[in-house]
Amino acid sequence: MTLRIGFGRIDITPPIGVELAGFGPFLRRRSTSVDGRIYARALAVEHESGRWVIVSCDLLGVAESTVRTIAELVAGHTGWRTDEVVVHATHNHSGPATLPDMIGWGEIDQDYFAQLPGLIARSCIAAIDDLSDGWFHHAEVPLERFAHNRMRPRRGLTNAGALDRSWEEPDRAAIDTTVHVLSAYRMRAGTAQLAGFVAYYSCHPVVCCEQCSTIHGDFPGEALQLVEAQLSAATGVYLQGALGDINPLYAHGPQDESRRALEMFASRLADAVSHGIATGTPLQVSTVTSQRSDVRYDLAPVDISTLTARRDQSVDTPMAAVITTSLDRTLALLASGTDVRRPVTAQLLTLGPITLIGFNLEVFHGIKRRLERELGAMCLVMSTTNGYLGYAPTRDAYLPSADPYPAYEVPIIVSHLPFEADIEDRLVAAARYLFADVSHAAHVPTK
Repeated sequence: MTLRIGFGRIDITPPIGVELAGFGPFLRRRSTSVDGRIYARALAVEHESGRWVIVSCDLLGVAESTVRTIAELVAGHTGWRTDEVVVHATHNHSGPATLPDMIGWGEIDQDYFAQLPGLIARSCIAAIDDLSDGWFHHAEVPLERFAHNRMRPRRGLTNAGALDRSWEEPDRAAIDTTVHVLSAYRMRAGTAQLAGFVAYYSCHPVVCCEQCSTIHGDFPGEALQLVEAQLSAATGVYLQGALGDINPLYAHGPQDESRRALEMFASRLADAVSHGIATGTPLQVSTVTSQRSDVRYDLAPVDISTLTARRDQSVDTPMAAVITTSLDRTLALLASGTDVRRPVTAQLLTLGPITLIGFNLEVFHGIKRRLERELGAMCLVMSTTNGYLGYAPTRDAYLPSADPYPAYEVPIIVSHLPFEADIEDRLVAAARYLFADVSHAAHVPTK
């Protein structure tokens, strides 16, 4: 059984002057320069058992409507099914605003936004056109003193401690301590050549934060470019993991210091990826599958009078403007009898023993740990996949002592309402169902 592999890469850097995404409310953080180009990078795999293409974009997120347009464009050009096209974002906070339903966290440049689906689709089409026989190696490489769980007390963490590497997250289970690296090889002129690579890790790309105004891919995008520069004609793809409650050790610093921190963090990730490419061992790929489903979930109970009172609070602040705009939309939908729930989706991809499970949410790390225990250590949970609908918190984030931001405030920012506290269980159940379905199909003999 032959495995075919292809890569594609398209520059999606916006013009200087667009607002950058990810910090608000209403900061009007207009870009002043391009410190690093940003890209849509795609990996396509095809096998007699199945096929899929995933494109990873150096963006905060990709809107559901944009995802649909991209998938339709790719299907129209290639004949692949739309559910075989997976659109992923690294959750980069130093790229352009691209989420129409996110209020106050970056104004969209409409000219750029109109061109974006076609550009991203071109990356997928290029990867499919590039398909040829190949194979993968896999490595898991340590990456220490890089991230921390931001929902825990800081416990002495400072930016100075991040820069001199004197602090580390004491609860190792609360973060990723390794990077998964896939390296793809193909035969060219009788010799094995590296065609591309994939890096998987869980951490918010916020080394450069609200005080920064330059365009780049933060540590994932910068690291990939460092590795690509060392390797002839190889394209790198970064897959963002369960980052909902995970930050880099360095964040929220002034622009000049943040840029120095970015160089350090990107270099450290690049070194880990390069080591993984150099030390990877063959990955046995007997099956390739792709499956997608909606996730059944409930919103927390809605009290119209409470929502109306919150909307009508006469507080002259930027956040009050966010709440008023969002709840105006939501209350109008509720008054018309419309179901305000937007789709939560689960996408499962397999590559031999590796299972990638993506959700259109910022997944909290505890959900990943649950799925690793249930489905195996090679289950890699991805955030910000096929759209963006805020956070998927664990149950403890809904308790009174927890910071209300991820569970209760972000849903309003993205024109939605808070989930019931069992959203963790709903995602795990959906992933478990997809995994069981794919596993069963893999063991059903063909006629």
